[in-house]
Amino acid sequence: MSVGPLIRNIDLSHLLTLKRVAETGSFSAAAAELGYVQSAVSSQVAALEAAAGHRLLERTRGTRRTTATEAGRIILQHADEIFAALRALETDLAALGGMRPLRIAATAAAARGVLPGLLRQLAARSLSVEVLDTPRGAGAQGLVADGLADIAFTSGPVHEWLEALEITRDPFRLVVGNGKQARASLSSLAAETLYTLPATSAQDELEEVLRTHGFRPRRVSRLADPSLVGTLATAGAGVALLPRLAFDAPPENVVPLDTLHPGQPLYAVWARSASADVHARVAGLARDALAA
Repeated sequence: MSVGPLIRNIDLSHLLTLKRVAETGSFSAAAAELGYVQSAVSSQVAALEAAAGHRLLERTRGTRRTTATEAGRIILQHADEIFAALRALETDLAALGGMRPLRIAATAAAARGVLPGLLRQLAARSLSVEVLDTPRGAGAQGLVADGLADIAFTSGPVHEWLEALEITRDPFRLVVGNGKQARASLSSLAAETLYTLPATSAQDELEEVLRTHGFRPRRVSRLADPSLVGTLATAGAGVALLPRLAFDAPPENVVPLDTLHPGQPLYAVWARSASADVHARVAGLARDALAA
């Protein structure tokens, strides 16, 4: 492999400094976060610019804010990939030495369906596991991207910098307050408030299909907790739209929607630079647990 001047002269600490300056918009703020004097930050950026042969940062005219140039943005994009690869290397070495548990994250809807069976499978193999508290939205994927989780279970779309394996299709259903409502037509439920989770691409598709069948709720309330969504519906406060794995409801409270939509894909995701063999095995165990 030929080694160019950038490889010979680049310093990872300089990449980290550039990243912090670009994120904070200020040399002084980056210095404070990194524990450097401001002149040291300036020297590191200058050294990186010399190695790259391009100016990487510039001051926005009329402000004191510093932004990345086009070359700087290219460097930062590759720096994110380099740091992700290094975090994955740390993960693989730690796993090899049994230094820490496998860190698992999952969205609220996925956790309820996937984790109980998967954790039993992993415990049977004497594998130490840590389940992480996951922020809302795409937080499970973000934990993997930041190197804080080794693998996550989530609906799509999947970030392009992550590897993904679809482990199941989770069908949607309406949860209603009593058996009489469950036997009613979709259009007759239109006056109800719809309680559901934050939208995904699959759910957006289904909601559009439901509208074509006359299901047009008077109000839509999107909540993060699937148990709360289902409980509100069974209590008669409205109708819930949920993936099957997210909430258990008696059959008389359920309107299946399988004929209208194939269901929400559920993925196992991990860093592209991580050991695919280990992560694919865990994803396979999750798929087996769901099928059991």
